[in-house]
Order: sequence, then C-alpha cells, then structure tokens
Amino acid sequence: MLDQAAPRSTSGWRALVGLLLLMLVLNIAVRFVQVPIAAVGPVSMLLSAVFFAIPIVGLFVASRGTWTLRASAALIGAGISIQAISILILRSKLPPATEIIVFSVSQIALLAWCAGLGGALSALIKERNLILPVAIFLAGLDVFLVTYPYSWVNRVVNNAPQILQTVGYNLPRVSAEPISTAPVQISATVGPADFFFLFMFFICVHKFNMRERATLIAMVATLLAYLVVVLGFGDLSLGPVSLGALPVLLPMGIVLLALNLDQFKLNTEEKVGTWLFTIIAIGLAWFGINQAGIAKATRAAPVNSVPAQEPQAPQGLPAPTGQGQSP
Repeated sequence: MLDQAAPRSTSGWRALVGLLLLMLVLNIAVRFVQVPIAAVGPVSMLLSAVFFAIPIVGLFVASRGTWTLRASAALIGAGISIQAISILILRSKLPPATEIIVFSVSQIALLAWCAGLGGALSALIKERNLILPVAIFLAGLDVFLVTYPYSWVNRVVNNAPQILQTVGYNLPRVSAEPISTAPVQISATVGPADFFFLFMFFICVHKFNMRERATLIAMVATLLAYLVVVLGFGDLSLGPVSLGALPVLLPMGIVLLALNLDQFKLNTEEKVGTWLFTIIAIGLAWFGINQAGIAKATRAAPVNSVPAQEPQAPQGLPAPTGQGQSP
C-alpha cells in the first residue's frame, strides 16, 4: 500500500524537527564517549565528519518543504531565544552532565534559527538567475572576511575563538578522560552563516528544479574534504591563508554553480550584472588575501634593534670606564 506523500508545506518542518531531535541525542551521547588516548585523533576526525554531514543532509531534506517568511521568522525568533538563554545558563557553574545537555540544546537552537534565516533569504530569490550572482558574490565576500586581517570574522577567529565557539556549530572531539573532568571537547567550529546560506541554496535548488541529487552528493563530499584539510592540516598555511580557517562559502558556491551552470539562461542585462558581481567578488577576495600576505610579512620581518649609546662625558672630564664593555 502506498501512503500519500506529505504536503511540501509540512514535510520540510517534519524533516527539520527530526534533524534537530537526532542532533540533540547525538550531541548528548557523544560527550559520554571515552576512548584510549591513541584513538582520540582518528575517532574525533570520524565524529567530526559525521556531525558535519548529518546537518548537511538533514537541511537538504528539510529544504524540500515550503518556507514562508512568516514561518521562517518564527523559527528565527525561537532559535535565537533558546540559544541565547542556553548561553547565559552555560556561564554559570554547572555539573558536567547538565552542561552537556544545555550545550547540546544551544547547538540545535543554532541549527533552527539558521534554517529559519535560510528560509527567509530563499523567499527573496524570486528568479533562478539571481542565484548565479548571489553565489559568486557570497564566495568572494567570504574569502575577504576570513582572510582580511581587520575584518570582524578574522579578528574573532584569531583573537577570540571562544566567541565563535559560543555562537557557532561545534564539531565534537572525544576525550580520553572521564566526563567529570572533560565534559565538552570541540574539534572545529562552523560559522552560522555557512549553514543558513547552505539552506538557502538547497531551497533554491528544489524550488527551481535544479540538479538535486548530484548537488547534495557533491556538496557533502566537497565540504567533508574541506573539513579533513582543516582538521588534518590546520597548522599549515597556503601562502598567507591559514588552512585552519577556510571560507566555506567558496567551495559551496563552486559546487552549486559547477553542477547547475547550464540551468541559468541570462539576458544581456543579467550577464552584465553577473560579470559586475564577479569582478567585485574577485576584487574582495584578492584584497583580503593580499592584505593577509602583507600582515604576515610584517609579522615575520625582523625587528632591528638600535644599540644603546654610551653616555658622553661632558667636555673636560674623563669618559666613564667599564660601561657597556666586556671585562
């Protein structure tokens, strides 16, 4: 017997609720996992990949639904409120088990408001051809924000990573210690913008009947490879760009456009606008990387110390002896 398919308006919500409940259970359960010291690295890498892949797939399934501005706004409000309350509670001294539960709630609240914001943004994209300049511009902007030494994103990542861990999506790291001494272990952090723009793109892929399956498979594979680079080679740099902090919207946009480029049929005006956004995006990315290179070269430049001069004796008096000299 075949069951009637759920309406698009409710299927997305059901999928999202299922994703949030699953991630809540997994976030709580993984904090109680204790492994031998030798297995911490590989097990943490595997868990990080799983905790990154599940939300990507879950958001893709949820994006098949109909996301209105009103519903999205309600989700944004609820998610932000719950996450803010959770963050405030976490500032108190809590038992390890309680801290794990509150922390896990804050994580799914983050995914909730990111989905709401992605749904609201997707409602603003009325035509398929708008996706092209939006994806290109966001990729360039993300490179700029991550690499430009004076952007708020770069400053937070390098100077106050605890802020990003507080408001971002944290991939877990297992511990070799009991829960009483190490309740929360973080392997890497994904910025909120990466999730709400990913959800926005997924909704547009469904809404405009683009290559759904191929886009999902390529997106998961590419972003997981990106994660391996960050976790495995994060202490290295590619020129002035640290491999420990990479712009996620860049590969996201590349995958989306590479698999669906033939889906866009632009008129002359749209082509001109798209090229304009492309030039701006490339300019932003180049400027950020260039400034990162200048900052890195400045930090690496040796500081020329000026040797202290011996005090000169007043004319007619003998110069002081033994100062600044070896015996």
